[in-house]
Amino acid sequence: YVLTISGPDRPGVLRFLAHRLAQEGIDLVDLQGQRRDTDHVFLFSMELAAPLGIDALKLCRELQSEFEKDGITVSLQH
Repeated sequence: YVLTISGPDRPGVLRFLAHRLAQEGIDLVDLQGQRRDTDHVFLFSMELAAPLGIDALKLCRELQSEFEKDGITVSLQH
């Protein structure tokens, strides 16, 4: 899976993601990211290794719900 998140930078985004992924037994294999200082927008792309049977759609919707109030978008590809 590849998880992509982008939007206005705010404290705790990566901490929340790492914690939530760990709860599901999902390993973070690779992380690439950047932050623009001019407008404080970030973009992260994470390669994930998920256990069999994970409900990826449910997790993606949960993350979208968590971050939408801050204008952060979340997408998950397989």
